[in-house]
Amino acid sequence: MFKLKRITYQLNTKVIFIERKININRNDFSKRVASDYQISQSVAKEWVDAIFDTFGKVIAEEEYVTIHNFGSFKHKWQKEKLYKHPVTKETSTIPGQMVVKFKPSDNIIGQVKLVEHESL
Repeated sequence: MFKLKRITYQLNTKVIFIERKININRNDFSKRVASDYQISQSVAKEWVDAIFDTFGKVIAEEEYVTIHNFGSFKHKWQKEKLYKHPVTKETSTIPGQMVVKFKPSDNIIGQVKLVEHESL
């Protein structure tokens, strides 16, 4: 999970926008859960770990997983691709692999648009 943080600097008459990724790991997420729901950090960490571990297993077993008002996850085979190095022009093959695709729900998209609108 990550979100973009927009930092604005104004130098003379130029306005510079710098966007950077802010990553959140399991520990940060469990601290947030603990503070939001007034529970201990150890209990929140156990919950978060259990949810993510179970979720990973379910996605691996099932082809399509939907969480209401959050989004859907789908795992599919991505076929091999040809890759051409931009400098050396050497061609190589990227092997096929299993990938997980996420499609956010309209609820999540609305929340992101609301946050983007408020930050502008």
